[in-house]
Amino acid sequence: MLKVMRESFKHLKWVLILIVAAFVIMVFADWGAGGSAGTVTSQSFIARVNGEVIPISDFARTMYLTEQQYEQAYGSALTPEMREQLGLSQGVLNGLIEQKLLLQQAKRLNLVATDEEVRKRILALPVLNPEGQFVGQELYERYVTGNLGYPSAAAFEDEIKRELTLAKINSAMMNSLVIPESRVEEEYRRRNENVRIRYVLYPTDRALAGVTAGPAEVEAHYRENTFRYTHPAQRNVRYLLADLARIRSQMSISEEDLRAQYEASKEAYRQGDSVSAQHVLIRVEPSTTPEQDAAARQRAEEVLAKARAGEDFSQLAREFSEEPGAATTGGDLGFFTRGMMVPEFEEAAFALQPGQISEVVKTQFGYHVIRVNERRQNAIRPYEEVRSEIETSLADQRVRNAAREAIASARARLEATKPITLADLQSVTGQIVTFNDARWFGRTEPVQGLGRAPAINDWAFNQATVGETGPIMETPRGPVIPYLVGERPAGVLPLAEVRARVENEAKLAQARAIAQRELKGVFDSLGSIDAAASTLSLTPQEATVNRATSIQGLSGSSQALVEAAMASKTGETKGPVIVDDGAVVFTVLEETRFDKAVFDSQKTALLESIRQTEFRNLRASLIDDLRAKAEVAINSEALQQVAPSAAGM
Repeated sequence: MLKVMRESFKHLKWVLILIVAAFVIMVFADWGAGGSAGTVTSQSFIARVNGEVIPISDFARTMYLTEQQYEQAYGSALTPEMREQLGLSQGVLNGLIEQKLLLQQAKRLNLVATDEEVRKRILALPVLNPEGQFVGQELYERYVTGNLGYPSAAAFEDEIKRELTLAKINSAMMNSLVIPESRVEEEYRRRNENVRIRYVLYPTDRALAGVTAGPAEVEAHYRENTFRYTHPAQRNVRYLLADLARIRSQMSISEEDLRAQYEASKEAYRQGDSVSAQHVLIRVEPSTTPEQDAAARQRAEEVLAKARAGEDFSQLAREFSEEPGAATTGGDLGFFTRGMMVPEFEEAAFALQPGQISEVVKTQFGYHVIRVNERRQNAIRPYEEVRSEIETSLADQRVRNAAREAIASARARLEATKPITLADLQSVTGQIVTFNDARWFGRTEPVQGLGRAPAINDWAFNQATVGETGPIMETPRGPVIPYLVGERPAGVLPLAEVRARVENEAKLAQARAIAQRELKGVFDSLGSIDAAASTLSLTPQEATVNRATSIQGLSGSSQALVEAAMASKTGETKGPVIVDDGAVVFTVLEETRFDKAVFDSQKTALLESIRQTEFRNLRASLIDDLRAKAEVAINSEALQQVAPSAAGM
């Protein structure tokens, strides 16, 4: 399913761009904010970070807009499975926690935005200041509480303050970075220096046949490579699970039930005025010169003339549009309502009747020619169009109700036993509720059988003691009752636990040594890569080697070969060099080295690229450090109100 969605996204990317651009303000740097998400009150909290709460309304609003963007892009409702695969709930929740940590750090560093800075930002929003004139307090509050869905203007201003504060701390981190020219030159060399080699690989697989690793060899390999087998602090949990997928596979919903649900909730599918349109885009970049802009408009005018002369619009879009995916979609945007596109595009589209073609329209993306195919006026979407949404929603509701009833029944049966043992947990399993072993996992690692389940991690590491049974928790796979079996500090995994892995790696190490020995013997006697390859029934290959990409024809790590090749001159032959795939002998055919003139021309752009990368690394490192020291508690019960599939993240 996810593959299909990704393929669809390639064709619908333009729609998502227009949707995102239509939002007046994106408060949260990673996920956005604003919008209306239901009736959850801001007094409820979704998580507590160092004593400060993240309101459940923040999560609901951010989750709502994120899902709306994806659903518009994919043209269909997101199922729970799709949400899980995309990691939407997890991304939203983690993003909000990270932002709270950064805001707390900004406060410690006196980087909180001032009221004057907030005022200036609001006065810079075109929608609130047409022609440079503020719309007035009444219209401002009406827009913020109505169009944007905030409970009050003060709540909107608080989010503006948070956005500006986050921008300040990001700017402080960016400004703290000092990138010496030597680092820029190193990166240029990494990306641009390369050597062309001809090589022959003696594969590990050929040498592996017949290789064995006895107990002494396995233990020796384990002792020599203990760094490979370390682990963080871990917990071992077993749990009861009411599996949503298992319940869904046993459930069917009749056509009568679907139609009854549609009739009972028709108003939920009422759609404001909407149009179905196609467009041709001639892109104009921000850096475009006046001459280039004029040329782009001329191309758009030529497309308009062809369209009005009766040429097939879909074919024109496939041939001329610079929108991603237009060659496949024919520029078709499907139905959209007011507020979903940038203003200039929306105004032109809604002014047209079916079959009409617009004049050339200029937006921030370039020049458009728009054709409207169909209009709908404040209509309820037909049953056939929303049937799959209803089925998904109704099935999700019934499945979750069944899962909650089953896990609650299991919990009630357990309450008769104090203390609860593992045997007790196993005794209450049935057709729906199963007993599972999560094995050992780290503080932020996925839980075996559940995937990402931060509520389980939080409970196991911050609340539970060994032998304790936890409350019912929601996870992406369904509600669970966890039981903490054991805990262990960071250290080296015992050999008994990783023996199979160590034995396999010991055998591979022997096989690579055999491959190196065999290849060296043949090559030394013949002195030629091609002759050695022929003798060993191998095929010589050619590849370009640099420090930035993998080597064509080799699947595993080949760092030793990269270093040897980059240190060689044209005409030199070296090896055999051990790589993951086996052993390699190579000859350098040609080399591309440092070019100062090219370096000077790319230096500024490369410096900025490095700064952005270093900033992201610094920010991630700061967040990791803050999170490791933070007290974070996820409110699974409250989270269940807005995103059932997220509650166990």
